[in-house]
Amino acid sequence: MPQAPVDLHAIISGAVAGLVVIVPAALAAQLLIGHDSGWRVKALFTAVILFGLLAAGFGGARVGHLAPLSNGILSAMLAWAVVQGFGVVRRLIAGDDVSWGAVVFAGMLAATTGVVGATFANWFQRRIDSAEARAWGDRQPPA
Repeated sequence: MPQAPVDLHAIISGAVAGLVVIVPAALAAQLLIGHDSGWRVKALFTAVILFGLLAAGFGGARVGHLAPLSNGILSAMLAWAVVQGFGVVRRLIAGDDVSWGAVVFAGMLAATTGVVGATFANWFQRRIDSAEARAWGDRQPPA
């Protein structure tokens, strides 16, 4: 069975859509969250970053509709890799410890969230296609 092509444009587009949400949230979290911050503040920034990864998966799947799940997960993983890469380099330059287990866990969480976003985009597209088919019935849509 031939595989659907992975669309580099879709992956980059989805990652950029996610980064628009993730980067400001990650920078604000770095500036505002300290060791004495409450769990609600940390949970808020975590939720916003997860929403950004979801948006990356959704965007990659919507643009690359021939392989929505592959494009969605790769979009979220690219967005994660960009942010995580800067974070790891910053920690290494500052002499801070890098928790590699947390890095791997965050990558798995990004992949999972990207799949959820891509699945939602795929479901959304099918609903649109189904509604258009019902609207046109046996008639042909205009060219």
